[in-house]
Amino acid sequence: MPATERFPGASLYHSLFIYLLCLCLGAVYAQWRITYQIDNWLPPSLNRVSLCLTGTVTGLPEVRDERTRFLFKPSLSHSAFKGLLQLSWQDAPVLKPGQVWQLCTRLKRPHGFASPGAGDYEARLMRQGVVATGYVRKEEGCPNRWLEESDSFPVDRWRARLSQWLDEQLGEQSGLVKGLLVGDGRGISPEQWQLFRDTGTVHLLVISGLHISLISGFVWLLVRALALIGLVPVLWVPVPQMAVLLGLLAGVVYGVLAGFGLPVQRALVMLLVGVGSLLLGFRLPLMTLYLLALSAVLIINPLADTAQGFWLSFLAVAILLLAFSHRRGQSRLTLLLVTQLVIAVGLAPAMAFIGQPLTLLSPILNLISILLVGGLLLPLLLLALFIAGLNEVAGVWLLQHVGKVLTLWEQCLAYTVRTMSEVGDNWFIAWPVPDAVAVIFAAVGVGLLLLPGALRLRWLSLFCFLPWLWPANNNPKPGVAEMAVLDVGQGLSVVVRTHQHVLVYDTGDRFSPDFTAAEAVVIPYLARLGLRPDRIVISHSDRDHIGGLESLEKHFPKAGVVNADGSGEACNPSASWEWDGVQFQFLAGQISGTGVVSANDRSCVLQVCAGDVGVEERCALLTGDITRRREKQLVSEYGKSLRSRLLLVPHHGSQTSSSAEFLAAVSPQWSSISAGYANRFGHPSRVTISGLASSGEVWTTADTGTQIFRLGELSSPVFYRCGSAWWRGSAHVCDQQTSTAPNSL
Repeated sequence: MPATERFPGASLYHSLFIYLLCLCLGAVYAQWRITYQIDNWLPPSLNRVSLCLTGTVTGLPEVRDERTRFLFKPSLSHSAFKGLLQLSWQDAPVLKPGQVWQLCTRLKRPHGFASPGAGDYEARLMRQGVVATGYVRKEEGCPNRWLEESDSFPVDRWRARLSQWLDEQLGEQSGLVKGLLVGDGRGISPEQWQLFRDTGTVHLLVISGLHISLISGFVWLLVRALALIGLVPVLWVPVPQMAVLLGLLAGVVYGVLAGFGLPVQRALVMLLVGVGSLLLGFRLPLMTLYLLALSAVLIINPLADTAQGFWLSFLAVAILLLAFSHRRGQSRLTLLLVTQLVIAVGLAPAMAFIGQPLTLLSPILNLISILLVGGLLLPLLLLALFIAGLNEVAGVWLLQHVGKVLTLWEQCLAYTVRTMSEVGDNWFIAWPVPDAVAVIFAAVGVGLLLLPGALRLRWLSLFCFLPWLWPANNNPKPGVAEMAVLDVGQGLSVVVRTHQHVLVYDTGDRFSPDFTAAEAVVIPYLARLGLRPDRIVISHSDRDHIGGLESLEKHFPKAGVVNADGSGEACNPSASWEWDGVQFQFLAGQISGTGVVSANDRSCVLQVCAGDVGVEERCALLTGDITRRREKQLVSEYGKSLRSRLLLVPHHGSQTSSSAEFLAAVSPQWSSISAGYANRFGHPSRVTISGLASSGEVWTTADTGTQIFRLGELSSPVFYRCGSAWWRGSAHVCDQQTSTAPNSL
């Protein structure tokens, strides 16, 4: 007698055991792969140590602002690390894939901003196999010199030549064409990327599953059509199998042409699973194929799940499977419209959770753009490329005309954005970023909406969306101040939040004309919490403090600006105000007189006290970059009034600040240092840290990520690196944290 008949639940338990076993094996395998990769990172002992390396340029080098960024594969792997290096080179010669160079480099371990809303730079480097970042420098004994051309990385070399040929033939129109044909986004300006993000069409310029599916589907339809008119031989291979194989081949060729990046690999794996089951005659359920594709992607690359695109792509497929598994008999136009609406509604909670804007016109713009760009222009570009191989003049003519249509499409998108902006800002849905619980409820709500109408359960979805659309108020209570020392690298930015007001103290650095800490960290942090600053205080004019002001003023034009250099409202000493029971007072800032005072000593020094004034356990002291000279003046003028529970350590922990006299007057329980990881200034100084440790606990944003402190209530600091991805945690820091992250994060 079979076991399933003797024990009716045996089959269920057996299946459950198999699922759990596979889950455990997958977790162990992923842990091993990730641990192996991290073990190959540059050792901390080699941070900022000059290394003379010989290796090969790979990928497509990118030149912006006279600085070239490129991937470098050392020829002989260093005994302490193995993998790719991401390097930058100021005023570099023209670099091409396959070139072998001897370079003098200065490296450091992969390290990025760790702050709510900021991108996970470290995860992206891990997915690319990068084990260190750094720059090329000049140093005697190791001249930077080209050695030879190698046969390595043939695909990259071919893509570089094709990209250069498109530049020569198309000129200014080559940017979008290169992005679609070879996945080369170097010719697309930051303003263009922002336009595509604002309209929800950026996915069309990032080659992924959509492009692979469109190309494969187009070739499949083309082969079927040619077979119907007798132009395809069908004596040896049946038409259905031939169409499927050629469609798959077209997808693979296009994926290689586009650089075979992770999104392309993910799409090809999904396509191979589906096509393979058809060719082998397996009639597997769609959900089984979906789970097989998901498992295959994770087996090939366990780090794939660290990318937002991984979750969005598989979530989109799951939504379509759920939505259309019970729908039949709809026209093609209706199907296209419903598909865009279903994707827009289904992905809305996930898009909001990762901080992406929700655009009211996105479904319509996507429908038109996918049909135009993906369904028409992309096949024409590939056809033009094929024709150019036979007749260059004809191929270039077609490329130029497709490029003109792409430019017209971009202009239409820009006109739509301008028109809607003139009407008002409400075409961007400013719903709050949901927390994990709200996302779960919203996902259930989406599932209920997609169920068959006959079940009469869709009305329940309204209640599921309530935790997201009307979240609980997590603002500090009246009389309480929350201080967020943001991880902006080598710079400073602090967000002070009271019950109904927000102040931003400094804005971080401007790393390049197109990249600021404000856009990468400060603005995403404010957006994640749904905050708008009432006042922006710039301590002084150093770039690592004022670099993001322009970006913040652009996003928040109504915010008042207080600036020590006199360009805005002055931070006059003794000026004070109150927000929601929290006292703000400038202790130093603009200095009058004829004496020569450094920019650092002109820093606006701000003291924030929650609750009762004069109770040092409730105060924080924000000091900018003042030196010991200014510290001595503050001690002489304010004495014990400087006592504060939290000290924002002056000048990133430099030896020129934090005198023993000043620290004795402030007597901080918590000391926060904003400094970049392995920065070139050597901040913070060991002497400074030793002096601070004698009075309390000391933390650096390079170790902890963004730090959250609350004044006016009993709580412990919260460190973002300790509550986010495990590979970013710092054990020696996280072990000290006893509290959990606030719900607002």
